[in-house]
Amino acid sequence: RGYACIRADLRGSGESEGTYSDYLRPFEVDDALELISLIAREPWCDGSVGVTGLSWGGMNALRIAARSPKEVKAAISICASDDRYGTDIHYMGGCLLHESLAWSTLLQAEFCRPPDPVLVGDAWREMWLERLNHERPPMATWLEHQHRDTYWTEEIASENYSGVTCPMLVVGGWFDGYVNTALRLMERLDCTRKAIIGPWQHIVPHFDWARPGPAIGFLEESTRWWDRWLKGVDTGVEDDPMVRAWIYDTIPTKPFYKEAPGRWVAEQSWPTDRTAPWVLNLSRDRTLTECQGAPATHTVSSPQDTGLLGGLWLPEHDGPDLGLEQSADDGRSLAFESAPLTEAVEILGTPRVRLRLSADVPQAMIVARICDVSPDQASRRVSYGMLNLSHRGGSDAPEPLVPDKDYVVELRMKDVGYRFAAGHVIRLAISTSYWPMAWPTPTCFTLSIKSAGSSVSLPVRPAAGGASDPVFGPPETLTPVPITTLRDHDYTVKVVRDLGSCSTDVYMTKDAGGYRRDDLNLVYDLAGEEIYSICDDDPLSATATNAWVGTMARGDWRIRVENSARLRADDQQFHLSAELHAYEGDQEVVSKSWSFTIPRDHL
Repeated sequence: RGYACIRADLRGSGESEGTYSDYLRPFEVDDALELISLIAREPWCDGSVGVTGLSWGGMNALRIAARSPKEVKAAISICASDDRYGTDIHYMGGCLLHESLAWSTLLQAEFCRPPDPVLVGDAWREMWLERLNHERPPMATWLEHQHRDTYWTEEIASENYSGVTCPMLVVGGWFDGYVNTALRLMERLDCTRKAIIGPWQHIVPHFDWARPGPAIGFLEESTRWWDRWLKGVDTGVEDDPMVRAWIYDTIPTKPFYKEAPGRWVAEQSWPTDRTAPWVLNLSRDRTLTECQGAPATHTVSSPQDTGLLGGLWLPEHDGPDLGLEQSADDGRSLAFESAPLTEAVEILGTPRVRLRLSADVPQAMIVARICDVSPDQASRRVSYGMLNLSHRGGSDAPEPLVPDKDYVVELRMKDVGYRFAAGHVIRLAISTSYWPMAWPTPTCFTLSIKSAGSSVSLPVRPAAGGASDPVFGPPETLTPVPITTLRDHDYTVKVVRDLGSCSTDVYMTKDAGGYRRDDLNLVYDLAGEEIYSICDDDPLSATATNAWVGTMARGDWRIRVENSARLRADDQQFHLSAELHAYEGDQEVVSKSWSFTIPRDHL
């Protein structure tokens, strides 16, 4: 297509010098701007540069664009976040996500890999040892910053929306943890911007494993974007609707499926006046109704393992990570239901739940789920949100609750495009725990929900009218590099229930498999396991353990790195321990262990 495509190894990774122990730090943008300036001066470059990436790379595309470098004429950000604290993998509504420890351990496993001797020569071993000796578990840093302080706000797009001046294409998926970014950027950016939101998880949407499908011709969409803004070719992208989004039909009650039922829709602008809030009030008889009923108080105190059917905050593209049928979790929650719908209801945007409540302890959390209940009583999670109630006024300066005092709180749910079919029921389920997705509070507690002043608001969209429904071409990809599979990937999730101790263990096996890059004669593999344990009535019994083993080999050269981490807590402190062992052949060259005690900060 006439483009030079360049991917750089971050400092301290791959074949780059230096060290690394955390991610999304300001130096990444500094390094990127230096590299972009260098590229723009090359004789084969006309001075116009685009930036793009998935996930971490997509976040850096946003952060680079927010610096307004003159060379960057356009950007594409895929499945990324503009807010490191509020919508990244660490915290949700001020609640600690289990993905934080999982990502920390995997990140350490990746950054402990050595550079390739074929590419860097004899310096590989010194570079590798420097990396290993510099290592510190990133989770320790993230736990040292449990509310939205300057660590999280330094160099992020949400602190500098006005700095993004180049045209921006934002891509998201309804099952991606970062899904709220796309519509938020459409609302808050001032530059030319467009969004594509599909049914996918955390993946580039043209890959064959973009699940749930359908995948789209994303390389073609990218080419249209780059041709317009880097080459000046009129490709029609300016006339595209601002938002092209997938509207889910009834979600299958499966933890993994290849194709999603639904259709594409479009909106010319966002926010759009074509959506209107449909407010359903909580009632005395635990129904959802447009009318304001007689006041009543409902209580809920969920078992600690409520949430087992919720899947992962950041689902993988090939794992059993999507939410299962929700009835068991609904039964452990306080549920309110609408009457059966007399006609289909389509929503697009951000559901919101407003609650008047009190708690009997200073530290509490709340989880709300919107579910679609079909006539056969199967319950499907449509959207959800959670809130650490100490963060009810924001995450900058959390404050404990005054026990038994009434507060009005609002939960912003995950953005969604969904169609509730006629005859189905809308259910709001409220719980006080969501394990293992979120870390529990220090004590069991009871929430009192007042029906007066409590409601759920759904962004209802008319099914007809507006922009023409978009059509995407079929996905196309380049011929992949030659790879031989030595051990196929394996991803399983198992739950073990001990009836005697009323405890639950969740085992996740994440074996990425073993492969050989035939053109490089390089063998590499990575395998991990995550274990999450808790007792029904004891939040302090919660433990999370993660471990990874990764290898690289070529001929007689063989490297193995093993790392692990374990997190538990008492009512005052988190206790994090971790180990790292690195081997060259059969000889251990580095062995490190860490132990951290970190005070709980309104968590």
